[in-house]
Amino acid sequence: MEFTLSGLWHNMGLFARCIVGVMAVMSIASLYVTAERLFTLRKAKTQSLAYARKMGALFSQGGIEAAAAVEGGPNIGYLGRVIEAGLAAYRTTRGGDAELVGLLLEGVPPSDPELAVRPVPEELVGVPW
Repeated sequence: MEFTLSGLWHNMGLFARCIVGVMAVMSIASLYVTAERLFTLRKAKTQSLAYARKMGALFSQGGIEAAAAVEGGPNIGYLGRVIEAGLAAYRTTRGGDAELVGLLLEGVPPSDPELAVRPVPEELVGVPW
């Protein structure tokens, strides 16, 4: 028996050849997934850096009020999604209901019975926490 690829292939049975074929397909699929994840990560990093530059300029010019007045849009990256969630909570608390938003973010039931029965503000519905 030869220990070359062609020698091993010729000495394999049908079942072993099927296993090699399945493993070859799995290897190609894993390479595809790796390439797609690297591409997605690079794209998200670029979007996050652009969002950070945009928000940095807004924060330096007008503080949090200026940043809260601007909507992020759909392509903001991972950093933008986190900051937008915080800005959504800030937009909700402008009316002075900071306790409710804090409790919603922490997942703690409010101690005040009035807060316990209040519905979730519309701005927070559908926000990906």
